[in-house]
Amino acid sequence: EESIAFREKCDGYKTKCQRILNKLGKLNKTRFRELFYEEEKEIPKTLLLKDLFKDYYTTNENIKHSSKGRYRSSMNIFETFMKGATVYDVSPDYLRKFERYKLSKGNSPATIASNITDLKRILNYYTKVKKVIPRDYEYPFSEIGYRIKNFIPTKLVMENEEIKKVVGMKEFDSPEQEYARDIWLLLYRCIGSNFVDLLRMRWSNMNNKEIRFYRKKTETTRKKNVKQIIVPRTSGVNELLERIGNKNSPFVLGLLQEGYSEETIDNKSNKMRGELNVHLKAITGKLNLHSPLRLNKARECYAS
Repeated sequence: EESIAFREKCDGYKTKCQRILNKLGKLNKTRFRELFYEEEKEIPKTLLLKDLFKDYYTTNENIKHSSKGRYRSSMNIFETFMKGATVYDVSPDYLRKFERYKLSKGNSPATIASNITDLKRILNYYTKVKKVIPRDYEYPFSEIGYRIKNFIPTKLVMENEEIKKVVGMKEFDSPEQEYARDIWLLLYRCIGSNFVDLLRMRWSNMNNKEIRFYRKKTETTRKKNVKQIIVPRTSGVNELLERIGNKNSPFVLGLLQEGYSEETIDNKSNKMRGELNVHLKAITGKLNLHSPLRLNKARECYAS
């Protein structure tokens, strides 16, 4: 048995060598060795949903670090719903049952639609790109099958008088609480920016009149009409930059270092958002606001 396995392995190597040589056209020993020892991405050997999800978020170089976490979460959710499910289990009936199950657990329709959209992406990828799903598989998403519902969540924003309370707040329980309010206010005055964009904002992004930057969310997802965000440097913006800006760092908040990775900024952003929102929650109580003060509310309030 060992001898048979060894010969099969050698045959595999020979086939690989022939494929590389055909690709090169003529022998280049250095490049040949590089390609031979280059680790090939393995195609999943099973049709288990968890295996396809895991292969997708670990081998696909085109998805962002933050998206990998989302696909991992969706994988666990579907595995909890039906342990050991394969693509053949995913039918319109399966998806309807999944939707009813998650609703019964108190999940929002928008969250459920997001999970199912992730699953659809996996099925499409392994049907059209890494073609491992057999042709006899009956695709469940169609006009007569299952259609993903489109939900627009209701956004509760603060009224002008409440925003004025936040702006005019003078008494704080701690310096950290005041810092959290200032971060929220700078996001609001930077035409409703996201926290991750402020976190990676550089002093070189601005001149005396304005701040220019690209949103992290759209710079990799949009192929067309990628536009800079332009923020006027009003007296309010300048006051906040003086108060919380770090002039000893190339980054405005001074919380990143040159050469940071996507994983670093995602982890830093998630950790800091959690800490800042704790202080903003306390401010909600102090000012008796009808809508919780959170970092993402800065964007929603400005937009309204």
